[in-house]
Amino acid sequence: MTRSNPRTFQEVTDNTSQASDDLLRTGAAAALLGHFIIGQHVARQSQIADELNQVLAQQWQWVDMRDIPRSGSAFTTAATRAVADAYEQSQVAADQFVRELRAAVHPEAEPLPALHLPSQPEVMAPVGDRFPVGGAVIRAGAPDTGRIARIMDLAGPNAALERMPAPTNVAMTDGLRSAQGVATRMALTGGRKVVLQHQYLDKTIQGWERVTEPGCCAFCAVLASRGPVFKESTFPTERLPDGSYATRSRNTGKTFTSGVNDLSESAVPAAVHNNCRCTLRPVFKNEPQSFQAENKNLKKLWSDTTKGLHGKAALNAFRRFWDSGTPPPLPEVRDPAVERRVAAEQILPMLKTGLANLLSAPEGHEGAIEYHQAQIKRLESYLVAH
Repeated sequence: MTRSNPRTFQEVTDNTSQASDDLLRTGAAAALLGHFIIGQHVARQSQIADELNQVLAQQWQWVDMRDIPRSGSAFTTAATRAVADAYEQSQVAADQFVRELRAAVHPEAEPLPALHLPSQPEVMAPVGDRFPVGGAVIRAGAPDTGRIARIMDLAGPNAALERMPAPTNVAMTDGLRSAQGVATRMALTGGRKVVLQHQYLDKTIQGWERVTEPGCCAFCAVLASRGPVFKESTFPTERLPDGSYATRSRNTGKTFTSGVNDLSESAVPAAVHNNCRCTLRPVFKNEPQSFQAENKNLKKLWSDTTKGLHGKAALNAFRRFWDSGTPPPLPEVRDPAVERRVAAEQILPMLKTGLANLLSAPEGHEGAIEYHQAQIKRLESYLVAH
């Protein structure tokens, strides 16, 4: 396979013995696995959006421009359910993503509490010191179906109606595209909020960073170029008069006590637009610096294309460059199979040592034991498959 980068990972690993020593010293294997996990997460969120758009396209066939009140209402009702379902799928995928990335960076860390979805039966759990909000579960917020319905109605049937007297097929096409755009934005917000909920609760996480989708717009590239946003900047904690703790959003000044679940979509500290498939990732303490490489490339690109400019002038200059089709600096090409195999070779010994220590310890570590066993099984499958 031809590669554009003169120093590829495969070339580095040609000398197996030397490469193993280098990986052990630098933690490159964990970084490679992390990059793979991040890429898989971006792909999964995009898949959720694709599947949602397919469902909406099928439901859109019910819309009759001659009877928008009736047919539009039927579409809005069905579309709201579809967006809510995709919202929950995004939440589940994001939760799994955070746990896998956390295991790659901090395999020694204790397992996280389970994610509790609003659609699941209520769980009564004590509040613990490690996770001060939500107790022994991480509570995911429910989608605001009332708001989703209002927006889907405006962006879909009503948007098509406003296009009249355009040809019916043009109005219908524009209405569907509009509905799909807002639906994608709202559905994937579920996953973004779960990542923020994790960083709010997990002491191994110090912030979050934007991960752009392939072919992202200039707006998203600029936001990603800002790099990590640390939790102290996003969610400063305040001690309330009764001795409990609450969090204040720097975006809105609103104080809330249930993680990010109180935040409306517009108040989530990661701006997105219609059709946006950008995701967020947690920024861990002592994580591999290569996790931030792509956004650092974007930061350099911003600096190079906006020298001497400020404000709107700088934004317009960057947008012109971005939209010109000039490709940004490409990250190193990585082979997912190689990433997983080499990462497993380094991380497995750490997990097995941790498991041995847990098995020899007094009782009370069943959850941690199950977590280590599951991660070991997953990483060993990488070695068997390749």
